[in-house]
Amino acid sequence: MIRRSLLGALLSAILTLTSCARAERYPPAPAPKMSKPEQRIEEIPYALSWIERHETPDVPIVFVAQTSAEWPGLKTYWNEPPHPAAMRLSHVGLTSLHALSAVAATEHQASIKIKVPRGLPDPTPNVPPTNPLTLAKWQLGKKLFFENMLRAGEDSYSCAKCHDPTTGFTERGKDKNGPSRNTLSLLNVVYNRRQFWDGRVETLEETLVRSLDDERTVASNLRRAKALEQHIWGGTVGTLAKRPAFVQEFKSVFGVRQPTQDTIARALATYLRTILSGDSLYDRIEEIRHAKKAPVLTLDQVKEALKEKDSNIGLRDPEVNEVKAEELPARVFQGYELFKKHCVQCHRGPLFTDQDYHNVGYLGAEARPKDAETGRVAAVPIGLKGMRLFGAYRTPSLRNLPRTDPYFHDSSELTASHFTLMRVVEFYNEGVLPGPHLAEAMKEDGKARRLGLTKAEQESLVLFLRTLDGTRAHDEPQP
Repeated sequence: MIRRSLLGALLSAILTLTSCARAERYPPAPAPKMSKPEQRIEEIPYALSWIERHETPDVPIVFVAQTSAEWPGLKTYWNEPPHPAAMRLSHVGLTSLHALSAVAATEHQASIKIKVPRGLPDPTPNVPPTNPLTLAKWQLGKKLFFENMLRAGEDSYSCAKCHDPTTGFTERGKDKNGPSRNTLSLLNVVYNRRQFWDGRVETLEETLVRSLDDERTVASNLRRAKALEQHIWGGTVGTLAKRPAFVQEFKSVFGVRQPTQDTIARALATYLRTILSGDSLYDRIEEIRHAKKAPVLTLDQVKEALKEKDSNIGLRDPEVNEVKAEELPARVFQGYELFKKHCVQCHRGPLFTDQDYHNVGYLGAEARPKDAETGRVAAVPIGLKGMRLFGAYRTPSLRNLPRTDPYFHDSSELTASHFTLMRVVEFYNEGVLPGPHLAEAMKEDGKARRLGLTKAEQESLVLFLRTLDGTRAHDEPQP
């Protein structure tokens, strides 16, 4: 036993000594020498892009469309829920079964209800299930919309600078250093299937940020041009993260330590989806038609709608000769008939758009190098491109035309100064330019199609288009 113990101790000592010697033979490798510091791509913290949110309980916002039995009972656009104290006591004194029903009804009523303006479809199917409308997100989104948080070189912008609520949420003035595309109106933007003139993104959440790279800063001489042309605003998250009030609000609404691309996009999209405008003269004419169960619109229905007080004020156009009151219904109806004949193929449905993209033979549609991809075709993936998409831009909604000029996708001086509503009709009447990619709807017998309307008929068409102007956009509810 003693010999075995001594032998074990001896072996242990030998192993210990050899281990130490091996460690000395292989010392730690020295740090590699770098002749010049490497230029690295700017690292962006993960939190600037997306993180799992834990949104706090909030008051939901729901749309109530004209097809709902609840719609006539809502008196205003923005309808707040009953007072919380009254809601909590709504079941007091009731039997158990009735109390449960009252509690369920209370939970349904505890939401802000938006009365969708007359004539507009229900926007609810266009709200992503992952970003439901809530009051706190709406309030934060509205603040972001008017905040100078978008940086371009030495300049800062707010969304409202280009999408001005006083001019139909679009931009009427021409900035010679601005983008080459007209600013699209945000009125009823919730209904768009895709966004921008070329449809390059699908959801409203993507209009401000689309990838982690959007947050990278670039050289100052490129930032302004890139931001205005591509709608990419690097540094937005960092700008908001330096403002304690916004940091606290994002924490309160989304449960995040600081603003992120994801939460900024969600809040802004929530606000944008509530900017609605309907209840136009045309919508009131259609309501009369439905009440009479008439299969088609008639002159008598136009006459009845025009009997309303001040209903013809919005029809006055400085470029249309004065029309006597007794002649106005017939002229509007004539414009409607002309619209059905010449325009409804692309401008159809309650929003007066087919949500498609067309080359309409406008001067700026293909005014680029011969081999350049322009319009929708540039945004379509390889394998899905089509010749008809060259120089093709979105079919804009015709609602609220008098408040959303200038027209066409181009932002040139010609467009900004020349294309009034009457001039647009004149263009389609006699100015459509031929081209290899002209839309089929703009062709007749293989040639560029011209409407061939008389001056009086053009004026009647303008009068009808003016009936599509709705009420002031409901962007200022007071929750």
